[in-house]
Amino acid sequence: MQSVIYHVLYIGISTLLCTAAGMVINSVVINSLIIEEYLIQLPEQTRASVQTLLNPLDPQDVTHAIELIQALSNVCNLKSSDCNPSKFQTV
Repeated sequence: MQSVIYHVLYIGISTLLCTAAGMVINSVVINSLIIEEYLIQLPEQTRASVQTLLNPLDPQDVTHAIELIQALSNVCNLKSSDCNPSKFQTV
C-alpha cells in the first residue's frame, strides 16, 4: 500500500510541475518553463536531457518522475543569485 502512495505522489508532483499551470509555492508559480530555466543551468544537464525530463514518453513512469525530482534537488547547488523563481512571476 505504501509503495502505491509513493507512486501516486511522485507521478502527481512530476505531472503538476511539467504543466504550464504548474503549482504555487510561496506565492510563486513553479511550472515547466521555470523548471527548464533552472535545470539547463546544471552541469550534468543538456537542453535535450531537460526536455526528456519535462516531456516523458510515459507520464506514468515512476523512474522518470524520480529522475526529475532528483534533478530538481540539484538546483540548490546553483549560485543563490541564480535561484530566484520569483523573478519570473508571482501570483
